[in-house]
Amino acid sequence: EVDVIRGYRADDSYFSYARAFLSNGITLQQLADAMKYGDLGIQIFLKSKQAFDQIRYMEDTPVDGKLYYPRRLERDSIARSKYHKLLEDSVMDGIYARDIIRGGMDIHELRI
Repeated sequence: EVDVIRGYRADDSYFSYARAFLSNGITLQQLADAMKYGDLGIQIFLKSKQAFDQIRYMEDTPVDGKLYYPRRLERDSIARSKYHKLLEDSVMDGIYARDIIRGGMDIHELRI
């Protein structure tokens, strides 16, 4: 029912975070916190033809991989370090995937 979806940018690190949540390794709150690691930015998904028809090419700007690739590696390393710290901090209370799957809560609950 929407034209555009805005969310976290797809990245391999994020898939490991989601996998950990789905296997009940981390809570929903820990997942939300982990998704912010690495400053990878936001991606926009144009879902409808109407939204896609609104975009226009303006310009492109080449960038120097020798400058930006090391920055990406550093962001990734910091994100992974923060994530491993998060895994060390075991949380017994919180919402795990199993709680949602078992039907013990409604999607409209404030704690979700």
